[in-house]
Amino acid sequence: MYRLIAIAVLVLVGCGTPRATADGNASSPSRTASGERNPSPAPSPSGAPVAARVLPPSTVMPIGSLCVTDVFQTADGNFEPRFCGDGSVNVAAWERYAPITPNILAAGLHPSLDALDAAFSADFGGHATDVEELYGYQLAAAYYGWSFTPNPACEFIYKMPVCY
Repeated sequence: MYRLIAIAVLVLVGCGTPRATADGNASSPSRTASGERNPSPAPSPSGAPVAARVLPPSTVMPIGSLCVTDVFQTADGNFEPRFCGDGSVNVAAWERYAPITPNILAAGLHPSLDALDAAFSADFGGHATDVEELYGYQLAAAYYGWSFTPNPACEFIYKMPVCY
């Protein structure tokens, strides 16, 4: 019940705030010639590439590349940007999400869907929100090179095949 209420609030609040695009970048409304508002992607900062290293709580080297750029906390308590302009994992964002979504960030290179389900459940037990867990999953997917179809985060968190 509480999860349904939280999702409804996210949908209502999300109607007037920047949204994440399919590639994980934030979008903000822009006006067309007629004055209508349309979402337009906001570019991620380029960030500085950093040498590959194990980012705790992971215990393995990343498959994806790493970068670093300053993060800011959004009004809803999340952290942006999670990725740099080239799609690299922002180490600063990973470090902010590590205490919030430690189980999904530690899931490893080849987790089973059951292992991901257990990681999601454990993080929710630690009071991660749906959005925090989705963002943690996105970071982990880039770090480990996961390419699940459909996105298991959408399945486990929202009980839908795709996230909106």
